[in-house]
Amino acid sequence: MKSFYPKCFSNTGALRSISPSLLMAFLKTHHRYLLSRGVVLPIGPITDEFDFSGLTNVLMNADGDTPGDLIDALHIVNEMCEPEANAGLVERARERGIELPATEDLTAADIAIHVWLHDRQLVEQVHAELHIRAARTYEHFQSKGGRRRVLTRPTAQQMNRLEADLDEWFANKKRGRGTRILVVKRADGTWFLIRHGDGLKREECLDEVGTRSVCFRPCKYDLVVYHPAAGELRVNCRTKGEKELYRRQFGKHFFGDEEHFPGEAKYTLEPIRELGEDCLACGHVPGIEWVRLCEYTILYPGAQWEKVTRRAEDIFARLKATEREFPAGGTLIKACFKVKFASCKSPRSVTIRPSNVAQYTRDGDESLIEQWLLARGFIRSLEESLDEEDVPAMAGH
Repeated sequence: MKSFYPKCFSNTGALRSISPSLLMAFLKTHHRYLLSRGVVLPIGPITDEFDFSGLTNVLMNADGDTPGDLIDALHIVNEMCEPEANAGLVERARERGIELPATEDLTAADIAIHVWLHDRQLVEQVHAELHIRAARTYEHFQSKGGRRRVLTRPTAQQMNRLEADLDEWFANKKRGRGTRILVVKRADGTWFLIRHGDGLKREECLDEVGTRSVCFRPCKYDLVVYHPAAGELRVNCRTKGEKELYRRQFGKHFFGDEEHFPGEAKYTLEPIRELGEDCLACGHVPGIEWVRLCEYTILYPGAQWEKVTRRAEDIFARLKATEREFPAGGTLIKACFKVKFASCKSPRSVTIRPSNVAQYTRDGDESLIEQWLLARGFIRSLEESLDEEDVPAMAGH
């Protein structure tokens, strides 16, 4: 990795805005590395005479010798300076009993560094939760035969091997090394927040010396979730290659088989045609009051292919009002539903795109939605070969 670009450490002005005592405490763990790069940390507090330009240059030009802990700290603290993240961090710190300095002139970076110094795991957890809440679209990969297995907390050895394999893939795609995975255990399964590099970027920046070109590799975050109750892997990422990578590597490292999640189709939209309005029946799911079809897309293949999308507040009500039938031809490739949950005033959207994509408005909606989808036939039934031993996933191999 050549350089990265954490905003709150990206220029001398930003560094000077951080409390000198907090900045010193944050950096002193890596004083030997900084000294090897020509940056001498003072014995006492950092003053205006300190070489901020030299420190900025070191932080902006990470290489293979830069300590991984330092890179992780810079990235996470930088992201926790965003307004929403910082506000959440303050709230969680107070819940944990971490007292913030009484002064009112704390910057967002001051707060992030202060909490990091007191409880690094708390900052990492809040950071991960922000990315988890942001994920709304998942590719679903069911296990072979619908087998359900418990996944115990992965071992350090498993995680190191997985990170190494992911690193190889990203490096071959010219996206650098330095993949890091944070594991979060939740009631519904195990969540893996994956941080990796993106393609290099160059931007012009301005400092005391003048203008210069900065080369940096942005960070990207993907989310992989293993749900033992469903026996499936759910992946939130950008590219088809990444989805295939995670499907194979998580199967390999935790279940000993790259094809443990074979990638077979999970969803079908044919119940819309087969059942008509009855496909929206949801009385069997406590917590859902009603479901409406509000959009669909049909692909008509062939040399002169055509893709048609129809939208309405209620598709089936519109068809009745105009005395029409739902189209019989073509392939249904997308459907959007409005779902009214008993726990909220306004309906929320759910989008299904066969064969494996589901998009939710809010994290947590999927549990009730999947009960309805399964009952109405939108989820293809797999042979339920439930693992009676309920054995943990491989503890290393």
